[in-house]
Amino acid sequence: MKWNSLLTAACAVATTVAALNTGVADNDVDGLLAALNVTASSARTAAAKVSKETLACNILELAMPQVGYRAGDSSYEALRTGNWAQNAWLHPGCVVTPTDTRQVQIAVLVARVVGSRFAVRSGGHNPNAGWSNTDGGVLVDMAFINEVTVAADKKSAVVGTGRRWIEVYEALEPHGVVVVGGRVAPVGVGGLLLGGGLSYLSNEAGVAADNILAYELVTASGALTTASATQNRDLFWALKGGTSNFGIVTRFTLRTLPMGRVWGGYRVYAYTQAPAIVAAMAAYQASGEADRKSAVCAQLVPTNATLFVTFLHTAPSDAMPAAFAAFRDIPALVDTTRAQSWVAFHADAPGGSVPRWGFRTTTVKLDAALYAAALDIVDAESKALGNVQAGTLVYVLQPISRNVVQQGVDKGGNALGLAKTQQMWISLTTGWNLAADDATVHAIAKTIEAKISRAAKAAGKFLPYQFMSDAASDQDVLASYGAANHARLVRVARKYDPSGVFQKLQLGGFKLSPKAFVCPNF
Repeated sequence: MKWNSLLTAACAVATTVAALNTGVADNDVDGLLAALNVTASSARTAAAKVSKETLACNILELAMPQVGYRAGDSSYEALRTGNWAQNAWLHPGCVVTPTDTRQVQIAVLVARVVGSRFAVRSGGHNPNAGWSNTDGGVLVDMAFINEVTVAADKKSAVVGTGRRWIEVYEALEPHGVVVVGGRVAPVGVGGLLLGGGLSYLSNEAGVAADNILAYELVTASGALTTASATQNRDLFWALKGGTSNFGIVTRFTLRTLPMGRVWGGYRVYAYTQAPAIVAAMAAYQASGEADRKSAVCAQLVPTNATLFVTFLHTAPSDAMPAAFAAFRDIPALVDTTRAQSWVAFHADAPGGSVPRWGFRTTTVKLDAALYAAALDIVDAESKALGNVQAGTLVYVLQPISRNVVQQGVDKGGNALGLAKTQQMWISLTTGWNLAADDATVHAIAKTIEAKISRAAKAAGKFLPYQFMSDAASDQDVLASYGAANHARLVRVARKYDPSGVFQKLQLGGFKLSPKAFVCPNF
């Protein structure tokens, strides 16, 4: 781009923003610069011969100096390293922390018109590098878009995308309600909801996305848009699992459920109990999960010879509910299960301490024999992590009932393409210390997943669906939704983002094929 083109781009951004938000007319350059408190001379300095990313950062610094940070600023390092996994720490050219939707609009318009790469971060829990951070581009950190407002009738709540789930639950608890949200306390709202989202309430209410009543989002045009069952219905469907391909969601209106005290917690077992636990998971699926108030998740850690099982039942009790009968006689080393509040249940959860993490996923149908065979694969192949400093494998079993799938149908449909059968969403969560081991650990996880998937295919129990929240960057999650759903997602994205801004400039996240879009002519 030539110097004049860069300046024109800067002015076009400012003109559009001013017209949308201050009443300044298009092409009134002096008026728009005044509206953004940007002088003509500083605009020309911003448009000096620099990269598109640097230009975008220069313009944003002029337009929103109070919410922009660059290397050397006091807050930059904390923002740069705000992701959960160290392997997701990158070096953005600048970080903007919008406090209202207008500032999100400005960030989108700057990126689009200038052609700058950008990333968006809600909570930053996904460990895939570049998913919610960027090297050199603009990082839009949504932490201050964080309201939690309960409707007067307490049947819904508006939640900002930058909130963490534990904060949402704390805000809702005084109202006696809860939303179908994340299971891990510090996870951000936005990423989980846009990927479908699994909750301890899913057995009763479906995935988290099935309980979204409306989305407020900024599309590639810079417009603030609402998607719901009555407005932009095609976009509403696509956002239920279609992730960041359509815009930046600023707020969600979520269906609430009444919630008091619950029975739950986790139990720690010796790893020698792994076969019994895996068998109990199959037995729970066969009968216990019919109690829709129940939920269970097993985390087996062969690399440190232990395992955890988390239980939840939304009816308080003094003893383990009958839904979990298959686990009752397996001796535990530690037992934290008890009657407690929803917030206390989520706040008291085991966690890991290694700095680097990775995810990988596969899905299989309910089958006790296959579960046992998969455990054998995990035990054998995880030994390779013994050559990795702090090498860790957490083998996570997440049972999905038929009702989880049916809730999606009953609530208008989603993009996930889930089979109407009992299934297990398997997560292979890896942890380690050193960047030098990144490729090795990734390869080990890939081998384990491939062998489990092959065993499932041989048994006729494989399902193509990949749970986005647990997927590796090289897994084609959106294709796993099925050809028809994928094609429908592409059509919606073309409609709301015809130039492919969220395919080609926001590089992080699971994307629809960039070939389906025409590049903007910058």
